[in-house]
Amino acid sequence: MDLTEAAIALLTGIYADDIVSAAVSAVYTPAGTDYQEGINWYATSSPGWRYTDAAMAAEQVKAMQKIRDACLADWGRFFIAKDGDPTYYNRHQMPLDTSTELTLNDTMLGMRYHKPAATVRNAVEVTCYPRAVGEVAEVLGRMEPTSATTIEASDTATYVIRYKDPINAAVTMGGKDIITPVQGTDYLCTMDPEGAVLEAGAVNASLTSYGDRAEITLTNTVARVVYLQWLQIRGYAIRAPEPITVVSEDATSIAAYGKRKLPVDAQLISDPGDAQLLADYLLSYYKDPLNVVEGIEIIANKDATWMAAVRDLELMDKVVITETQTGLSSFAGFISSLQHRINNRYEHRLSFSLEQARTLGTPFRIGISQLNSGHVLIY
Repeated sequence: MDLTEAAIALLTGIYADDIVSAAVSAVYTPAGTDYQEGINWYATSSPGWRYTDAAMAAEQVKAMQKIRDACLADWGRFFIAKDGDPTYYNRHQMPLDTSTELTLNDTMLGMRYHKPAATVRNAVEVTCYPRAVGEVAEVLGRMEPTSATTIEASDTATYVIRYKDPINAAVTMGGKDIITPVQGTDYLCTMDPEGAVLEAGAVNASLTSYGDRAEITLTNTVARVVYLQWLQIRGYAIRAPEPITVVSEDATSIAAYGKRKLPVDAQLISDPGDAQLLADYLLSYYKDPLNVVEGIEIIANKDATWMAAVRDLELMDKVVITETQTGLSSFAGFISSLQHRINNRYEHRLSFSLEQARTLGTPFRIGISQLNSGHVLIY
């Protein structure tokens, strides 16, 4: 985990690897899902998820990293709910959630509390990757071996072509609306190494396209060996010339706590405006020290009401606590981790931690709520 990841984990309070730690079969389909719509739209972002160079044997970016990228760009939360459903909440879930699942008024067995300056981030830098989609189809990649490759009689061969900028082959790019290769236009197969052209329909092509590459399967329909001279892929290029970093700072917080940066590498964000909104949102939340409330412990089976409440608790549920010694009064937070323990078969204990809810006023969104005194804009 690098410094950026550590900072993000510290501030969100939820580690992706902790939430989704079990291996899931590649063919497993959950019984249901609970996905909120994201705040931003990432139409052409997947070219950043590339395969390795060595024969394209394995992805550089695994599913967990892809989920993390999507959550990071939206500052949302992904987890597996207790009923087994993959769940995603966007960043508006916490400021707009008005429900309270549990209230504790000096009724916890114990908890850990501190309010460290380490949670402060008053200079937020969000890096986005603007992408431009070509207006006409062009050659995105080409395979032209020094000597023709063979496809055996009535056999198939599959080739992987990565999309590369024709001006500079060292620069990879994305592609969309990939065209299935056409014999004679996108590939040339011959009857012998010297180049006697085959009749139309002798070798057929099928295509599986991805954001950064295409897999082409050529099927030899004749009862003799054929020779592939060259193969190319056409489609609409997606280019990301240079990343752009936007900054959001709070001078009052910097004067009080020193400059504390939060760099966010938002691989999926293309629009600098979306990046600025994310930076502003993060600054508004992290520019002041947060209450860190961890290890809250309660007895679940003290009575039927408590047992029912504890049984129903879930990640990202809101809990309100009042604790006299720390001075916390009606503190609202969202569950970032929880653990059930059964002791000696008779005592059911629940431990959980909370992430502080926003407390700056009543949130509103443009076009949905009206701007009145005491209301705050959420991004």
